[in-house]
Amino acid sequence: MRTVPCALLALVGWALLSGFRLPVVKPLAEAPAPAPEVTSARYPRADVVFMEQAGDLRFQDPRDPRAGHRHTYRMRYKVLTRRGRELADVRVDIGVGESLESVSARSIAPSGEVQALTNAGVALVADVRPSEYIFTGYGEARLEVPGVDVGDVVEVAYTIRGDRGAAVRQWRFDRPGVLVLASRFSVEVPAGWTVEGRMQREGGVERFPAQVARSEAGQVHTWASTTSHRRSPCPMRRRRSWWRRCSGWW
Repeated sequence: MRTVPCALLALVGWALLSGFRLPVVKPLAEAPAPAPEVTSARYPRADVVFMEQAGDLRFQDPRDPRAGHRHTYRMRYKVLTRRGRELADVRVDIGVGESLESVSARSIAPSGEVQALTNAGVALVADVRPSEYIFTGYGEARLEVPGVDVGDVVEVAYTIRGDRGAAVRQWRFDRPGVLVLASRFSVEVPAGWTVEGRMQREGGVERFPAQVARSEAGQVHTWASTTSHRRSPCPMRRRRSWWRRCSGWW
């Protein structure tokens, strides 16, 4: 019976998954804010409260959205219970054709003490199945933000690059098991292209109009929610024949 060393499989997997390169760890530019107004007394049933959750999608070539894109995410949340400490672990899915370019994270104690993410706190895990000799092309980045405890605020930002052919991700306004106070997603739409928002709820799918502003490349469409209702992704559909099936945005 022919055998393949697990070490060899791992090397092959890492070579095939271009997205599994260590990202650049950057400091957050904004001044840290402890958020003393977010307390267990105010939100007695919440383990974690997301004060901010934002995403921005920009295409690498405004003339051709198929050439690739960048997704920038930012989140700011406060841990209110021990269980919330477990829910607050940061994990970033990396899909086929994607790479994690940069990450930033830090914890802010009620005293104002700040502890920032370092290179040692970033772990990349590939989906390799040695028993089947399969490397799926998917993986995950795990960020270990130092010093996180009950009462701390955690701030995280990261950028994912999608190369040509990579699916554009859906956006979730909610997060399972946690309270989200504000969520926003924006897309810079190149001139000559159109997108339309759809919100999927438990009862079905409905239109979700965006706020539109002009930009140098075309228009910026923004969808925002300040409620804590459970909502599934805010997908979008465009008017070009090469994207007919449900994929990525929808």
